[in-house]
Amino acid sequence: MDELKWNRRDDLAEWQGRLEERVLAPLRGTGWRYYAWLACLLAVLGWALYAYSLQLRDGLIVTNLRDRISWGLYIASFVFFIGISHAGTLLSAILRVTRARWQMPITRMAEFITGVALMVAALFPAIDMGRPERILNMVLFGRWQSPLIWDITAILTYLTGSLIYLYLPLIPDFALCRNRLGPDAPAWQRWFFTTAAVGWKGMPGQRQALERAMSIMMIVIIPVAVSVHTVVSWVFAMTLRDPLNSTLFGVFFVAGAIYSGIAAIIILMAVLRRVLHLEEFITKTQFLNLGYLLATLAAIMGYLNISEYVTTGYKMEEGIQFHIQQLMVGPFAGLFWFYILGGILLPIVLMLSPRTRTIKGIIVAAVLVIVAMWIERYLIIVAGFRVPLMAYTPANYSPSWVEWAILAGGLALFALIISIFAKLFPVVSIWEVIEHSVPELVEEPGAASGLRGGRGTAQPVKPESAFPQTPAPPVSMTRRRALQVLGGVMLSAMIGPTLLSQSRKKAGDLGVSPEDAKSGQRLRRWAMVIDLRYCDGCQSTGKPPQCTEACIEGHFAPEPMEWIQVYEPSLPGGGTQFVPTPCQQCQNAPCVNVCPVGATFSTPEGVVLIDQDRCIGCRLCMEACPYDRRFFNWGEPPIPPEATLMEYDPMHQAPAQKGTVMKCNFCPHLARAGRLPYCAQACPNQAIYYGDLEEDLATNGEQVVKLSRLLSGDSSYRLKENLGTQPRVYYIPGHGELVGRDAYTSGRLPTQWPWVEKLKGSQTWTR
Repeated sequence: MDELKWNRRDDLAEWQGRLEERVLAPLRGTGWRYYAWLACLLAVLGWALYAYSLQLRDGLIVTNLRDRISWGLYIASFVFFIGISHAGTLLSAILRVTRARWQMPITRMAEFITGVALMVAALFPAIDMGRPERILNMVLFGRWQSPLIWDITAILTYLTGSLIYLYLPLIPDFALCRNRLGPDAPAWQRWFFTTAAVGWKGMPGQRQALERAMSIMMIVIIPVAVSVHTVVSWVFAMTLRDPLNSTLFGVFFVAGAIYSGIAAIIILMAVLRRVLHLEEFITKTQFLNLGYLLATLAAIMGYLNISEYVTTGYKMEEGIQFHIQQLMVGPFAGLFWFYILGGILLPIVLMLSPRTRTIKGIIVAAVLVIVAMWIERYLIIVAGFRVPLMAYTPANYSPSWVEWAILAGGLALFALIISIFAKLFPVVSIWEVIEHSVPELVEEPGAASGLRGGRGTAQPVKPESAFPQTPAPPVSMTRRRALQVLGGVMLSAMIGPTLLSQSRKKAGDLGVSPEDAKSGQRLRRWAMVIDLRYCDGCQSTGKPPQCTEACIEGHFAPEPMEWIQVYEPSLPGGGTQFVPTPCQQCQNAPCVNVCPVGATFSTPEGVVLIDQDRCIGCRLCMEACPYDRRFFNWGEPPIPPEATLMEYDPMHQAPAQKGTVMKCNFCPHLARAGRLPYCAQACPNQAIYYGDLEEDLATNGEQVVKLSRLLSGDSSYRLKENLGTQPRVYYIPGHGELVGRDAYTSGRLPTQWPWVEKLKGSQTWTR
């Protein structure tokens, strides 16, 4: 518009008429190409729905997600769509606050992107759930301790605020549509615009109220928008994984979100400009200014990447070293360098050169950024979670056709909603463009009548408003009232998902009855000690590790789950040793902290259990576990005949349920019955002790030990104690000293201890 120059009011009126005609043209009618486009999008969406139906029927086994990498394409797409939503309303609000007039023709497009991207993004976590039918549990049992609840709350708040912010500037345009479409318009369309316009007549009082409401939303929406992607970064940073627990992660996510959002605005602006013939109103100015913003964000992203990889690379911790190698020279090198070169460096180069600093060049840069930022989100998820947490071979992951089909369906849904929106609503804020983005008038000799201000200085002439300015009646929407209404709506969106959960009694959240919770069991503090001096991985028996086999058999654990897995890590002085690794039963358990519905909980005895009846299958607990000791039922687990008639109990975790998480649980159903866990019973070398920290006693079925002496005298340790998880599984290093079973004077007590008996090979504890 700055390229247009007028000096006559008639020219301005003609320009205003062309603006209205072009913007309102889709509302009056569309050609066959539009419906063909919708048909193509619906076909892709139908393909995605078919793929999702298979996933609902068979479970997430139809994907290539597995226990080592339990988040993949779905979560990467969720973060991507959240990102492109970030810049829409945020950028519009910032530019409105700073009174940048050049952005007026594109503000509504940006706000469209925010609302639609948030709607599509919200679908992917539900698609990724193992039990999507239990999504209501997020409301019934939601826990503020979980970053996922904060994430949902922030997204709902942002969506609510964005829709309000989108609707407010639409009101005058709804009134314009009501007045301009005429009697030939369909009855539903006339009714809709009349209702949506809420009696707008362009009176001064209405304008004042609208400006106040918009000013309030401008200020409110900026911190809300920033909080959304900050909270999203917390979900990953709280996993205790080396590549993800960086202090820069929040800033990195916010900057990346704005970066991809600006690129999305450029692409949508280019498409609508071409399809709706808005070249006269969306000019090179909008592209250049957004291009400059894009280049600035590219420089910021470059700095954040350098800072991240230089600082982490300098430390070269084991996990970080593996992560950097797989990105730069490993299996993800192609994607990583495309992201760096094509997504960060090339957009800057395109904006630096005058020959490429054109509309086409800026569109190319935006497309590169969109693709690169999706790749970056994919690398964060897949490459980040590929870093081994224990001594195992890193897992591999590549999306299945079901995952690609659902992603294509998400993109098609995004385009479909945008297309329908452009058909039903004005894509340009007509009244704002007319009243705030009028090009500067130039004075011609003898044309002083078109100027105001005197002294020969050319001043812009405001066009006559498209809306009548008649005396206004008293306005009911005061500033205080607007604040109350908007605050009430946004507060409801923010706390609504958890209000019901907070009103429920938490007594039953432990997965045990209140009677059990009040029983004497709370006096016990179960712990396990594994003596690595006597563990040989059952090689002496010529069998697989018997602890693993017994655990699988006793709990009816579906293959290939190994709730207690025997690793063989290398020793610093050379050689290896066998390390049985069950769930570490952390007293400061990350899995308990992050569970959004309380399905993972800690009993009074300090044992961490899972209530599969409540589990929604989000797998956040799996990503939070620093020991990788949680497993997911990707498909329908086989149910042995002896388990089919069992009533599910979190203490036994049988029968297994599709789409839920399982793990070692210290066999509390055996402990309460006076028996050792399955693994301790089956160990041929009696290397596993089970005991009570409260009574300071432990047994391996053959001997009873003083637990404190065993732990203090044998240089015991716990895995990853530096994380502060406080595990209840202790290890005695295999240094070969005669302590424990072979040294009765070093803490061993007689087998005749009153509460220990040996009955025909089965270990029974009696009080």
